[in-house]
Amino acid sequence: MGDANQPHQMTLKDYMYPIRSTQSSCITLSPLTANFQINYGMIQMLPIFLGLTNENPYQHVRKFEDICGTMKYNQMTEESLKLRLFPFSLKEKAKAWLLSLQPGTITNWIDLTEIFYRKFYSK
Repeated sequence: MGDANQPHQMTLKDYMYPIRSTQSSCITLSPLTANFQINYGMIQMLPIFLGLTNENPYQHVRKFEDICGTMKYNQMTEESLKLRLFPFSLKEKAKAWLLSLQPGTITNWIDLTEIFYRKFYSK
């Protein structure tokens, strides 16, 4: 057994298995005063954006906004709903991009769409 007073020596194996930590979201959400539940069916209705070069980010946002316009929750603004649901509309490269943003980068829907367009609009 090792001496309790000695610091633990890290082995190569220790470095191969990093500790998993949770990073805060890049989207800052306003606190809600009411309980709500977004069901799986609503998430399934959302358009999917993968981040491929042939995809149009403007069309994605337009379709996304059209669907969000059909959803209503008491005491939740439309902007808050969009910010909460948008990550569910991204997959693969687009989702990886969103997860790579610094925590607290996005505070409103306009910021989110502008950053999204800058990243995925190809000229």
